[in-house]
Amino acid sequence: MTNAAKKTVEDYQCQTIERLNRYQEVAVTIEMLNLDLEMLEQALANDTAYNNNMAVDYATVSGGKTNKVNSMVESEFMAVRANIQRLRRQIWELERHNRQIDKALANMPLIYARLLNMRYIKKLGWKEIGQRLGNYNEDHLRKNLHDKALKMLTGYLFPEVHNIGLFLKKAQD
Repeated sequence: MTNAAKKTVEDYQCQTIERLNRYQEVAVTIEMLNLDLEMLEQALANDTAYNNNMAVDYATVSGGKTNKVNSMVESEFMAVRANIQRLRRQIWELERHNRQIDKALANMPLIYARLLNMRYIKKLGWKEIGQRLGNYNEDHLRKNLHDKALKMLTGYLFPEVHNIGLFLKKAQD
């Protein structure tokens, strides 16, 4: 592995901040995808979207080939089923993203979890966070509590970060 390919702790912390910043956006995206999924499943269950426009008329003889394996209705039905599966996979991935953050925050000391939630998910400023947490100094929040909280959350979200620099001391000897 080259030096350019190696991730540093700071790289992982940047990813953690990015994931926290996207938390609300991901939650809204999940809701929108669930609405799309619900509409597709409802249309499929009612079968109205397909019967109205793609019904096959057997009263008239078709001039085309008779050995066609699937009809336009079947093709559309299969496309909708594939779209439903794609939406379910997308929703699962996005929910996993937010559940990981929720689980990690739930396992942290409350003050750290609240600080990260207020800063990155609720997008509050340092002054307001300090007041809500009990009149903490902004510098103390940023330099001490925030750094500890971010390191802890990064360790939960990216367990491999604990291996960075593990053998560094032996290599220098």
